[in-house]
Amino acid sequence: MLVPEFKLSQNDTHVTVQIRLPYVKVTSAEFYIESNMFKFYLKPYLLSLGFEKRLKEAEEPSKAVYYHEKHLLSVDLEKENKGEYFENLNLISSLLEKK
Repeated sequence: MLVPEFKLSQNDTHVTVQIRLPYVKVTSAEFYIESNMFKFYLKPYLLSLGFEKRLKEAEEPSKAVYYHEKHLLSVDLEKENKGEYFENLNLISSLLEKK
């Protein structure tokens, strides 16, 4: 499995994960959102992130859009507590650690 290139950002209600996915069939993507974990799978990519704060549990993200010309999947994950600030989103290695 490959860990895809990704970026994180946030606003008051959501954490946005932008995943670079060249040459894939995005309709086969699978998401897992529970507590403070987000997992994304699309062969050959696997992205597993553990946040310090909780996400709203859901079977699917609140919004996911694929920008074909940029090969970019933008995924919005709803925060459990609106207005809460997720710290250390720039510390990629700590988010990728097994929790």
